Amino acid sequence: MVPVTTDTSEPALSLLVDRLSWPVKMVRWRTAKAIRRLLEQESTREKATRALLDWMATRDLESEVCSALSLLTVVNETARPNLRDVAPCVKRPSILSDILLEVAYGWSLGGWDKGLSPDVPEYFKPSEYFEQHKTAHVPPILLNSLSKLEAKSGKPFKRQWAYEWHVMREETGILFTQYPYYFGDFALARSGIHGQFLQRQSELYRSAYLRVLAYAVAAWDMPVRLATEYCLDVLPAVPRLFEVEPQPRPKWAADLPAKLHDPSADFQKLGRALVKAGVSKSRVAVSLDVPLPKEIAEFGAVSATALLCSADFEPAEDFDPFLPETLVFSHDVGLGDDISFRDFEDVRVNGKVGWYAPVCTHLIPMPSGLWHDEYLGAGMAIPAAYCFDSTPRLSADDRGLALSIGKDVVATTLFWHDNWTPLAPKKGATRVGVVSCINRRLLKKTLQRFEARLGWFVRLSALEGDRVYGDLEPREQLAFFLDTNELEP
Repeated sequence: MVPVTTDTSEPALSLLVDRLSWPVKMVRWRTAKAIRRLLEQESTREKATRALLDWMATRDLESEVCSALSLLTVVNETARPNLRDVAPCVKRPSILSDILLEVAYGWSLGGWDKGLSPDVPEYFKPSEYFEQHKTAHVPPILLNSLSKLEAKSGKPFKRQWAYEWHVMREETGILFTQYPYYFGDFALARSGIHGQFLQRQSELYRSAYLRVLAYAVAAWDMPVRLATEYCLDVLPAVPRLFEVEPQPRPKWAADLPAKLHDPSADFQKLGRALVKAGVSKSRVAVSLDVPLPKEIAEFGAVSATALLCSADFEPAEDFDPFLPETLVFSHDVGLGDDISFRDFEDVRVNGKVGWYAPVCTHLIPMPSGLWHDEYLGAGMAIPAAYCFDSTPRLSADDRGLALSIGKDVVATTLFWHDNWTPLAPKKGATRVGVVSCINRRLLKKTLQRFEARLGWFVRLSALEGDRVYGDLEPREQLAFFLDTNELEP
């Protein structure tokens, strides 16, 4: 890839900054990283600052303003534009923009309670388009949040959302849009393969959502603190999580996923080989999700999940283990570090004989950050707290996620891109690979503490068939086995 700093002319910088509104979330994230790099280099700082502020000043939607401000929260303090230069460019203030300014500068501007829409006219009726697309252009969490607030307060949050959307659409003239097939493949849609794209309508829905919360504070006496929590549903990026970079695909995985795809292969034998390949002298890969080679199955992956099992464990007939979710709440807009893990007894599951419990859990950062959706969808697997003697601390940097106890890193999770595109099956993820590893010595101690053996659940899932006509059918193959002393020297 050509370095972004090779051309810092005004047209080139304008094109770059405009990618903050590109329909692909991953592009926005990568764009923000590129802009930050330019802001933090003295030779390009002035031009990049002007380009970013000019772009923000021309935004007519609150959510777009927040995209620029979210970027500023992750820029080195010495490289940030002066607040007096930023303030005039915030033409569409919101509670969220104030939150981001507080994080970046320690100051807020206010003004989000001015110029709000009047009360909803009695004759107003939400449009058919709004109703049909309110969980298509944006995630269902927005509707769920407003429904929850409406149920608690008795105020018409959902009707206000529809009205704010209507008023803003009339002001901006934003077109009614359907699914952008030009970013994918119309035939693939027949098999349920889509991408979640951020069109102008998605920005309109998010901005109307922010306006509803501002209106609720101004007209319905909703506490600002409560409104702040709900505004974070549309936060673009999470500091620290923002730093994560895709890593090289693990060499030890080699061609084993491709071999597992072969219908004539010994699936369990190859599954054991994959698990064994993930063991080194210092660590064990305990959760693995590897996209299959694109030429074999573009929409397919092989996963291997480690389980703590009682010595006598036998799986039930409906055995299909899953990783529980652990919410990571933050005291600000960044990635939280103190995790309230699920208790062992809460996740232990009885089998036909004995019991099992997953080694890992899926982290769900709260807030999660819109730009990071693809990594969340792939699964931020990390070993659960009951695998350690004391509760670990979560961190993130360019290498990925890490759990630490004191000064020691005890577990890591890294991500990689494998011929990545924004398309994914309805119940699957994009082509992001994930592997979570735990310290080998600590894993052995965990097995001893629970008097458990290590079990493995290996799954191949893929959509296969004639791509040209979109006639893809699901294929799945499973295997479970107990370890054969993979952790021994």
